[in-house]
Amino acid sequence: MDTYKEQLVKKAMTTNDHLRKVMLVIIALSLSGLLIVLAMMMAPQFLLMGLFASGFLIYGAFYFGKDIETEYEYLYTNGDIDIDKILGQRRRKRLVSGNIHTVTEFGRYTDDVVFDDEKTVVDASSGYEEEHWYLAFTSKHYGECYLIFTPNEDILEILIDNLPKAVKAKVNR
Repeated sequence: MDTYKEQLVKKAMTTNDHLRKVMLVIIALSLSGLLIVLAMMMAPQFLLMGLFASGFLIYGAFYFGKDIETEYEYLYTNGDIDIDKILGQRRRKRLVSGNIHTVTEFGRYTDDVVFDDEKTVVDASSGYEEEHWYLAFTSKHYGECYLIFTPNEDILEILIDNLPKAVKAKVNR
């Protein structure tokens, strides 16, 4: 029987994310205003072209500003773990992939958890004050890596049920 679970997690917007979004809009509006003023002063016959260019600038700012909003999709399919990053609800990028049978560590993520410096750390957590978990496994792309994520009960249950026996014995729910 095939096993398939998925979860979509929205990443919390940081102050830096909000600042980038606001700055993008301010720059677009400033350039748009400058374009219109220059078109009116230099050559009024180009005013319509200046208005179109301004419209494209403002649309571009909102389009690219939407990319700052990030979501993560956790997929579990027959022992394979895939984590995708979704930007602006329209672009998808595979962050990390691996198999549950290569997991060497699994547990709650706290500030006390120390990761090996030689391994890659992939943070796909929500960023909210929720319970985060970590997973150490062999990735197809990164090799040995750590994954920090925020699974719901369904994903958590299926991961724990399918962990290797040595790792499952150490899991503290």
